[in-house]
Amino acid sequence: ELMTASGGTKLSVLTLAFMKDSGHYDVDYSKAQEITFAKQAGCGFIDSKCNTASGGKDEWFCFDTDNTNRYCTFDHKAIGYCSVGTYGSALPAHFQYFSNPNLGGVEFVDQCPIVNGYNNRICNQDSQATSNNEQLALNQQGYYFGNGGRCFSTSGIVQANLNLQSDTSTRCFESRCP
Repeated sequence: ELMTASGGTKLSVLTLAFMKDSGHYDVDYSKAQEITFAKQAGCGFIDSKCNTASGGKDEWFCFDTDNTNRYCTFDHKAIGYCSVGTYGSALPAHFQYFSNPNLGGVEFVDQCPIVNGYNNRICNQDSQATSNNEQLALNQQGYYFGNGGRCFSTSGIVQANLNLQSDTSTRCFESRCP
């Protein structure tokens, strides 16, 4: 996990075992963390290109070049955007996923684009607004930030005394998982 281009900060049991087997480290396996990105994604996640259904398109990877649309991160903990960037030259053919060969993701070495969460739209953290006016506006629009908050894409948001009819919208809502 630490050797990925995404700057991962978690250590799995596998990584800790690798470090121990190198002979240079003594590890505490109770400190291992679960890695959830692409968990149970199957062999297609490894064998197929990320712009195919079996490779994770629309589940783990996004392909929106507009960057005005809002998405949920893979773990539903934040509202984010599709991290597509323009490179100065054409990407290698096996890393091209768009009709424009200069477009690609900015997180992974293979240029597969993922949803990056906005720092001020983390659903399970209190007070994500930058001002009181913004917080009031978010509350009136049906957003919830705090313990149990999760990101959902939905249409026809309804809240007490508030009926927002819109196309699909991404919001943070309070959730409970029994």
